[in-house]
Amino acid sequence: MRTLAVATALTLTLSASPASAATTPYLPAPTGHQPVGVTTLSLKDASRPDPWVPTVPYRELMVSVFYPATSANGPKKQYMTPLESERNLERQNEQPFLQGSIFHRAGTFDIGALPHWRASGSIDWISGPWSASYAAEYTGHYVEWVWPFPPFDIFFDEYRRDVDAVLYQDVSGGFDFNNGVTLRAVISNVFDEDPPFINSGSIENTDPGTYRLLGRTYFLELKYAFD
Repeated sequence: MRTLAVATALTLTLSASPASAATTPYLPAPTGHQPVGVTTLSLKDASRPDPWVPTVPYRELMVSVFYPATSANGPKKQYMTPLESERNLERQNEQPFLQGSIFHRAGTFDIGALPHWRASGSIDWISGPWSASYAAEYTGHYVEWVWPFPPFDIFFDEYRRDVDAVLYQDVSGGFDFNNGVTLRAVISNVFDEDPPFINSGSIENTDPGTYRLLGRTYFLELKYAFD
């Protein structure tokens, strides 16, 4: 499956000084061409109790702060830590009845794919006005349970089927003309991977929230930015 798409983008960047720069802290608006860093802050207000959990005598909030960076060569920020990923998978468990069995949904298909492993990453290269990047997105193997559907007179013995892992790979290259004009070409899904068939999927016969419906796709982007 091949699709050709051409996109042009015109970016207008305006900046305005705050009404009172001496007393109001602010961050400049991102321009889109500079590296961005991120850090996580744990904010704690011990003067007031938690409004949702009265037994907790303080308020606590986790905040991600994005800021202009001086270099793009620092360590990449994880989407979530291994412990956060583990806790997120545990939230998929189901216990329909009190003191009843716990059904572990990770690694199965329930309402959307729930593989044990998902990962993504990219490598960027910049040399003068030239730039290039490679990106990969991995969705691991899992098991789909297929059930009969008596309301529609669909009867059969339930069974399980394996859904194979999928790896999407993208490449792009660009050139900055140093006059506000940037040209970028992208090949998405380089190896033309098809989404896997899923019995209990939507009308697309797959899970569009997890897999790409388009095969190899070409994009050409022309961007002009006003200073």
